[in-house]
Amino acid sequence: MDLGSNEVVPRLVLRDAPARDVLSLLARAAGLNIAYVDANGDPTGTAPDVQIDPQTGATGATGVKVSLDIENEPVASVFNYVLRITGLEANRTGRTIFVGPRLPNSARQVISRTLRLNQVPVGTAVSFLVGMGAETAVSRQTIVTSVTAAPITTEEGLVVEDSSGQAAESRQTQQSTETTVEVQRAEYQDSTPILRGLQVVGDERTNAVTLIGNPRAVEVAVAQLSQLDIRRRQVAINVRVVDVNLLGIDRASTSFSFGIGNNRVTTTNGIGVINFGDSTPAGTGLVPDTLGNAIVSPSLPGSFEFVNKFLAQLQFAVTSGNAKILTDPTLVVQEGQTAEVQLTQDVVTNFTIETTGTGDDRTQTIEVERTPAGLILQVQVDRIDDNGFVSLSVAPAISAPAGNFEADVLDSTLAITLLSIRRLSSGQVRVRDGQTLILSGIIQDSDRTTITKVPILGDIPILGALFRNTNRNNSRQEVIVVLTPQILDDSDASSFGYRYTPSSEAQRLLQQR
Repeated sequence: MDLGSNEVVPRLVLRDAPARDVLSLLARAAGLNIAYVDANGDPTGTAPDVQIDPQTGATGATGVKVSLDIENEPVASVFNYVLRITGLEANRTGRTIFVGPRLPNSARQVISRTLRLNQVPVGTAVSFLVGMGAETAVSRQTIVTSVTAAPITTEEGLVVEDSSGQAAESRQTQQSTETTVEVQRAEYQDSTPILRGLQVVGDERTNAVTLIGNPRAVEVAVAQLSQLDIRRRQVAINVRVVDVNLLGIDRASTSFSFGIGNNRVTTTNGIGVINFGDSTPAGTGLVPDTLGNAIVSPSLPGSFEFVNKFLAQLQFAVTSGNAKILTDPTLVVQEGQTAEVQLTQDVVTNFTIETTGTGDDRTQTIEVERTPAGLILQVQVDRIDDNGFVSLSVAPAISAPAGNFEADVLDSTLAITLLSIRRLSSGQVRVRDGQTLILSGIIQDSDRTTITKVPILGDIPILGALFRNTNRNNSRQEVIVVLTPQILDDSDASSFGYRYTPSSEAQRLLQQR
């Protein structure tokens, strides 16, 4: 409190002096008056034990004892020291200071300030201030149920009785809504809240908070709300999903030819041809001309003239695939939020049939269940701390059709798609700004072997390999997820800041409203 005086207390020593006397002494040194208020909050003059002394103060109900030993201290500072250690309230109006354990509103310096919140919900802000000692009123609606009973009578006015001989009653139930106002206030056992005496009112429509109280309490509440209503951080996450397809194909086959006179036997890739006669069927193309033992006739493509020799050729090949990027988005996510990338196509994976009626009147209702097949990627950012770490979790899932199943329903056939799903959930991981996180291990492995052989001859042990073609296809697919987060600097000093100046048109619109 500013007393408007530059007086200095050269030396003041007090032992167990009443607080009202100490304040009166200091007010006299500053040339001000004091009006005391009793413990019940009645203004001076309404309570019989309160008096006014324009120069030195009055005897009041404040019985707090004060001890001081001060030298060369401004009188205004000493006056405020006494207010702090005694817990008394004071307010200056003109040349009079009102002092008491609890001042009425007419004697207090009460201000009102309304703040519109940008980030935090108004309910959260009000609860936060209530936890610091403020008070708020909350309206609650409750449903009240009332039951009324009346005797049942006939048209002739006779009372209807039940089986026990008592009058039967008809009961009617009515519900009504009652609105009650409750005051929320935090009570502590070992500490005194700093915002005690501050009134808080919240408006959900505008997300605004109104503070009513003394200037000091309002100033503290505004400072706390400024820290609470900060913007949530954002991070740009580059997510790259790579599908590595390591395809290994092993082919083992033989080419075999043998001829005696006009009779010839030829096998290639497990396919055998036995020819009797002078000509060979056109278009067989079974023995490559690179062997040097079969001559292709230029007049008849695909026809052969075999020599009387035993020929064999072993062929083997391995084919390797490569990797492809399924998606490579950059997502801007706010902390506490989840972003999702979905590249899918709905397929029918199940259906439910409900039958009603019997015989010819039977009716069936079919409900089809659809499931997205493809890539679904979810990234959840839990927290971005002050040390440059991003706590996030990622859950990619890749599904593809693995087969079809057909079911006959009434006069139609429904096809159901079977899905093979590869899914990974990382849980919560912590990555520094700019670092790259690699998640792997989603592997799908399949092994398929196809054998083509000459009947009977291909089953002969050892020699049967000359009449068989073996094709082994090993498919190994692995999904690798690569994440690189970069924290966005959206402070007022950055180029991504939120400094906003309304245009002239917007300002005129705001003034009109």
